[in-house]
Amino acid sequence: MKQQATIEVVFLTKADGGRSNPIDAEKYGCPVLVGEQGLDCRFVLSGRTRFEPGVRHKIGIAFLNPSLAQELLSEGQPIQLWEGKVIAQGIVK
Repeated sequence: MKQQATIEVVFLTKADGGRSNPIDAEKYGCPVLVGEQGLDCRFVLSGRTRFEPGVRHKIGIAFLNPSLAQELLSEGQPIQLWEGKVIAQGIVK
């Protein structure tokens, strides 16, 4: 999967309403919220990666609808990651 954007996010801690456990995966995908719009994405990872709550992470992502993502995203734009609730907040790099 080819990386189409980079995001920098902080995963919310459980106390802040985020996940109760870190993400520990070789493959992961979730919607990226840009305002009210959700864009389905996959993380571009090189092997097993652990994303800890409360820690800032820089992540390469690929979109299932790249043309829509290109229309909506710009550098510095605020985004959120969604997993039934907001699990991370950050910006497009």
